[in-house]
Amino acid sequence: ESFTIIFLPFVKPFAALIRRLLPDKAHKVVEGAQYLDPKLIEATPGIAVEAVKNECAYMGFLVIHLLDSVQEVFFNDKKDLIPKIEETEAKIDQLHKAVKAYAEDIMQAGISDDAARVLTLYVASSGNIERIGDYAVNIQEKAVELYEKEASFSDIAKNELKLLDSALEQILTRTNDAFENDDIALARQVEPLEEVIDILVEKLRDGHIKRLKDGICSIDTGVVFLDVLNNVERISDHCSNAAFTVVDFENIVAAHSN
Repeated sequence: ESFTIIFLPFVKPFAALIRRLLPDKAHKVVEGAQYLDPKLIEATPGIAVEAVKNECAYMGFLVIHLLDSVQEVFFNDKKDLIPKIEETEAKIDQLHKAVKAYAEDIMQAGISDDAARVLTLYVASSGNIERIGDYAVNIQEKAVELYEKEASFSDIAKNELKLLDSALEQILTRTNDAFENDDIALARQVEPLEEVIDILVEKLRDGHIKRLKDGICSIDTGVVFLDVLNNVERISDHCSNAAFTVVDFENIVAAHSN
């Protein structure tokens, strides 16, 4: 079993590293967490590490649905979904704080060296997911900005963004599935997809700048289009970072088994 590493004799050499990443004071788990039960820390801190992983996977589930709602606002003018988007993004932020607080409590309870490494990866993943949520909301805000200016994209720009949106859905889904299932093969598919998205973003950026120069698109739509590309690129980068934690986790397991 991959998590047998958690049940090694308890030592604390990585506590200092964790505490540099996390706040120093003790925290209570915030309302809304699905898996972060304080009783797990009291009973078996190693099992609590698995709870952190599950909470991160739940955050990933939320961010995928957040992006679905953002897409509806952006492409189908479903502005009635904005309150739901804001609520979901706030919940993701809250869960990220809860994960950090819970992780600190686990470290204070005492866990093995390898479990501390794994916990560090999960805290980093939580941060990546939280940032993805922020960038998704930025895209929604750009849609509202466009609406308020009574501007719209050209058909070419809309089709390009829908193509990019499809790639974004794929990388998010693969990242979350890889993380949730410890699927290293799927995790290794994320970075090549991230590189494809980077190339696509660069081509779309160049094409849109040309349309701006040729007067096909307005300055207002041009700025929004380029801002959306930047946010998509950042989401893709954070997906790649999160997928790397799966690979790193498997490396820890492999090193322990040798």
